[in-house]
Amino acid sequence: MSCITNDLLIALLRDVVAENRARNREAILQDVWSPLTTLEEIGFDSLDLVELVFMIEDRFSVDIGFNANTNINDVKTIDDLRRAIDNLLADSRAA
Repeated sequence: MSCITNDLLIALLRDVVAENRARNREAILQDVWSPLTTLEEIGFDSLDLVELVFMIEDRFSVDIGFNANTNINDVKTIDDLRRAIDNLLADSRAA
């Protein structure tokens, strides 16, 4: 079973994008996002990813063990990111 839903992840992604308003991404917040929306379309980058990881760790009270060696090269869409986060959460709970 999935630890994080697409709807929850989209809400968290919107929070990350909104918190970084200095990067002029307000228009992106008006768009409709779906699991198939690409991270490129929402201007999501590695700094946003780090912030998202911290949010998820706080929300789920876990250390998901994300670091620079974590392979996210195959993550292109919001759903890809959700699956990657689910895997990291599962790994952290198994440890």
